[in-house]
Amino acid sequence: YSNVLLRSYEALSYSGQKVGFVSEKQIAAGGLSAFKLLVVPYATRVDPATLSGIKAYMEQGGRVLLIGSHALELEPHGAAQSAEERSYVFAHADKITAANWTAAQIRSFLQPILEDIAPERMLLKEAATGELPYNVEWRSTEHEGRVLLNVVNYGAEPVLAAAEADGNQAVRYTNLITGQVHEGGALELEPLTPYLFAVEMGADNGNGNGGEGSE
Repeated sequence: YSNVLLRSYEALSYSGQKVGFVSEKQIAAGGLSAFKLLVVPYATRVDPATLSGIKAYMEQGGRVLLIGSHALELEPHGAAQSAEERSYVFAHADKITAANWTAAQIRSFLQPILEDIAPERMLLKEAATGELPYNVEWRSTEHEGRVLLNVVNYGAEPVLAAAEADGNQAVRYTNLITGQVHEGGALELEPLTPYLFAVEMGADNGNGNGGEGSE
């Protein structure tokens, strides 16, 4: 369980996602309503109230990713869970049946799910490949009318990457730590260097060339 938990956390964190943890007690009390996605990382034994809480969350539109074919199989003392509730959860969840996937494999599986539940999220993409960089953690938020992007490259080599969100490319990055301004293009992210940018986004007209967009 702990290894799958760590790999799942890494997969989400290196996808630009804020990750939280929720206890079984919180799940039973309806605490999943604050989340768009629940990842169950090979948790084979849970309280029956936890399984019921997950089922209720899914019935209200929540998304669940189960990792491991034996997830949610037993009660804490080894009794089988409700077959009806577990069957419902398995029928409606996204599933990775193997418990030995790497964090990179889990991250790849997660991308269409994250795109579905948060299409507006900010992405970093490597300049050379157009793929998400690995070993790079980023978070974005809006604050006082500005888009802020916090980035750390945990790898051993610099990474060239550019930000985009909802089809729009970043056109200007202001480093709020150094005061430097970078106009468009890819950023060079040095290893183990914290960055905090105010990001100005351009518009996208649907063909990747910029221009006025429509919804």
